[in-house]
Amino acid sequence: MDKEEKNIPDSLHLGEDSFRKVFNESHFGIALVSSDFYFINANLAFCQMMGYSNEELAALTFTDITHPDHFDRDVDSIIRLRKGEIPSYRVEKRYIRKDRQTICAAITISSIHDDNGKFLYFLAMVENITERRKAVEELRKRESLLSAVLDSTGTGILAVDKEGKITHANASFAKMWRIPEEIMLLGEDEKLLEFVLDQLEEPEMFLQKVKKLYQVKDVDVDHLNFRDGRIFERMSHPLVMDGEINGRVWGFKDITILSRSEQEVKRM
Repeated sequence: MDKEEKNIPDSLHLGEDSFRKVFNESHFGIALVSSDFYFINANLAFCQMMGYSNEELAALTFTDITHPDHFDRDVDSIIRLRKGEIPSYRVEKRYIRKDRQTICAAITISSIHDDNGKFLYFLAMVENITERRKAVEELRKRESLLSAVLDSTGTGILAVDKEGKITHANASFAKMWRIPEEIMLLGEDEKLLEFVLDQLEEPEMFLQKVKKLYQVKDVDVDHLNFRDGRIFERMSHPLVMDGEINGRVWGFKDITILSRSEQEVKRM
């Protein structure tokens, strides 16, 4: 008998052909755990994930490989699971491998009972999500850096997706357009347009062009004249993914002083 088939409880033999195939061939780590949390058996994927052989795991409990920060988090769920109050639960936590490296894993634990309701063992399905977590963290760092860069620039930046939802707007944008926080928090481009129209000399033309640009892949640069005399340069770029328009990025720069200086020069 293969070492990964040993110690599989007799109760599994009713459907053992199917179970054995899943147990041995799954890319997910699978472990059978006793009521006192000792390992009964673990498949190859789980052993490789944790760096232990099946024989070594047999002398350990799940607590032995769990990061100390997570010792007390699952007590209530384990108790309820053991009593049969819940069929399973899922949690993401850190584990410590044999080589002392820490990994992140998503684990789903089920409580297995016999036909009479007697507890047999815990069945743990474990997925190593370490690389996924690293990728997400790296993405967050990049987004944070990009947000900091955008917020530090004097150009007002607004990004809107194809559903008309605001995905990013820096502080300069809200300040330049004098948009109150409660409007910004709505996260809807339509609400922003309603608010800013009264500031412009040609609101209808402005609105028509905005709607047109949302439908095309053109890059556009033009000027906006405000009723209070301000002049903005508006830059617009489409967000295209796989050939499809997924939104648009708008950039606004206050060129009032520059425009007036140019006009003064022309009059000289």
